[in-house]
Amino acid sequence: MSSLKVLDIANNDIGDLPATIGYMESLQRVAVEGNPIRSIRRTLLSQSTADLKKYLRTRGPPLSGVGGTCGDEMGNEGLDSKGATPEVVARLRDIGGGVLDLSGLRISTMPSGWIPMVERARNIDSMEVSVPVASINLSKNEFRCIPGDIIHHSLPSLTSLNISNNRLGDCPAVDFFCFGDEDNCTRPSSVPPNLKDLSVSSNSLSTDHLERILTSFTSHSVRGFSLLRLDASRNSIATGPTSISLHNGLRELHLAFNRLTSLTNIDFSRLNHLEVVDLSNNRLTSLGCIYDASALRSLLLENNEIDAVPLELCRLQCLTTLTLHGNPQRTVRQATLQKGTDAILAALRSKMPETVFKSGSTAISDSDKAQQHDSGGLSCDQIKMQELQVHIANIERRLEQESLSEANR
Repeated sequence: MSSLKVLDIANNDIGDLPATIGYMESLQRVAVEGNPIRSIRRTLLSQSTADLKKYLRTRGPPLSGVGGTCGDEMGNEGLDSKGATPEVVARLRDIGGGVLDLSGLRISTMPSGWIPMVERARNIDSMEVSVPVASINLSKNEFRCIPGDIIHHSLPSLTSLNISNNRLGDCPAVDFFCFGDEDNCTRPSSVPPNLKDLSVSSNSLSTDHLERILTSFTSHSVRGFSLLRLDASRNSIATGPTSISLHNGLRELHLAFNRLTSLTNIDFSRLNHLEVVDLSNNRLTSLGCIYDASALRSLLLENNEIDAVPLELCRLQCLTTLTLHGNPQRTVRQATLQKGTDAILAALRSKMPETVFKSGSTAISDSDKAQQHDSGGLSCDQIKMQELQVHIANIERRLEQESLSEANR
């Protein structure tokens, strides 16, 4: 039965299909119409045979001598038995749409020889064809370091790597990329040149861990390499990663649910493609010069410890989403926060002091104006001077109000 390609059991009285069918590697077509099968959704029965086989494999292990338990025409040549459970083997062979999904298997290492296995498949005529791997999902496992063979082989088609919900934080940051297993760690010699989307959320990562990831991916890649999306949320990151500015093509940065207190060490002026930033549910008191990221469209800051909102945020022409609730700030009234982003930006704009642009110590020179025109805003030093002036003005107003109250009493 190992060479069976077509199974026609149409128009019988079959009420269910065994899981074993899912492990028949040569099987290309299953005809089941006209049977009273109620344990499997009718929509699934009408889909492709590959989808049906994938579902059947979730219902039980293969019988002895079927599919993943012994060699067959697809072959297990070079595949190490370590970590290669029948479910792992089945998923390595079942790559749909270039997506390798090994999530939720509780594995801690990749079996050796897995890359050649996933890079080939057979069509209905048993001709080997290339299957490019565009996305790898290793989430919800037990990995303590990023599998180095993913990095070492520089998979040219790989664009997305999800290794969230693992144990990466258990591994020292210096030994982060491992070849073979966690006891044999070495530095990567190259990285997938087209990797754009990286998710390392929920791994108890420290700032050092994230710095190591960011620098390793840029120092061992082709010139101009940059991630487009980074998700490092739900970790233990305490300070903004300086190395993030090396990825100047970054468009999305997700750092929610960390321990961030400040972003002053990030050079946002180099991130002129950054559009989405999620910093919610941290401990932020300072946003640094985040307003230097001129392309920002969405900035999520809720549930932090921000006591003063930078007025310069109102200069971001592309900003359409700004959340501030859950902060002790008094720059914007709570009633205004409820009205949405446009109202918040208008409130910030109304508080921008006019004296900043007049003569005196804060006057803007022609060269500064030219620099602003090129960069799309004020320099960081000038913005800090504005913040100081606003702070002084607020203190003076409070003193005046207290003096008046005292006189009235």
